[in-house]
Amino acid sequence: MSLVIVLIDMWQSKRANLYLGVLDINLEYVVQFGVFLLVNIIIFQGLKKPSLFQQLNSSDIAMVSKKSTTGTKIIGLSESKETVEKHLNVKKPYLNPDLDLNTLAKELGMKPKFLSQVINEGFHTNYYDYINSYRIRDAKELLLNFRDMSIKEIMYAVGFNSRSVFNTVFKQKTGITPSRFRSLK
Repeated sequence: MSLVIVLIDMWQSKRANLYLGVLDINLEYVVQFGVFLLVNIIIFQGLKKPSLFQQLNSSDIAMVSKKSTTGTKIIGLSESKETVEKHLNVKKPYLNPDLDLNTLAKELGMKPKFLSQVINEGFHTNYYDYINSYRIRDAKELLLNFRDMSIKEIMYAVGFNSRSVFNTVFKQKTGITPSRFRSLK
């Protein structure tokens, strides 16, 4: 307490030095040391608890993942899965052959990394397989119901750019080629 009184007295008298017995301390050094100490305490607390300095809103908090014994579990995974499925079924962005993860994430208002995590953990597949499953579903429907459309027209209609990729993915998903599928049904 007496140190505070001495400092206040020095401030009022505009003396530049602090005399403590035999010590003659320049007040400027005391202030510089105090600022240095304050800055280091703030940095230390920031490293110790980064959440103190992060600006999180409620939607960010809802998407925070927490660690469990089985790996990462996303809070709100089922809601995010429903959002993705609804968007794909209603808007059908997969019909665009140039659709990529970033574009779909932007349409959904999600971060690409989070969308990828929803697809990986929620649907147990990767982004391309997930999108291609919608394309193949539509292709099967067109192959059965629109026999006057060529396979190439169907391929373009469902969002594929390459016939070889379409045939490969179709065979992976169904076990047979598109032309064989059409002839069997």
